[in-house]
Amino acid sequence: LSIYSIENAHGQLVRDLDFNPNKQYYLASCGDDCKVKFWDTRNATEPVKTLEEHSHWVWNVRYNHSHDQLILTGSSDSRVILSNMVSISSEPFGHMVDDDELSDQEEQHQEEKYESWVESILFLSDQHDHCICTGRKGDGDAEDQS
Repeated sequence: LSIYSIENAHGQLVRDLDFNPNKQYYLASCGDDCKVKFWDTRNATEPVKTLEEHSHWVWNVRYNHSHDQLILTGSSDSRVILSNMVSISSEPFGHMVDDDELSDQEEQHQEEKYESWVESILFLSDQHDHCICTGRKGDGDAEDQS
């Protein structure tokens, strides 16, 4: 049984964390300091990488389970951002995803960031159909943002 402790991981409250599904010692954390930090738990004195793309508290961080270079974050700055973190993924450097695995639309948006309103309810599909669906409170239907 391994127990990890990262003292003072963020300057303020830590809101969420997620382990990399393909690199057992890699952990992502986010918090009220507006940062997303990536840690190697074997040597957690300093983060491996830090993202400062949000302007307010970062509430959620998630690795994509199929392609761990894709990181999704949500913040109270009203944005959801999809980041491409190839430098810390389990894929060889410079390798994103096999072209056969991507649709034309996904290929065009591979390295872009996507934003959505935080007032919306966010649904991430676990059906491997590569879509993000949103719907505002009170709406009966969700919009497909794939």
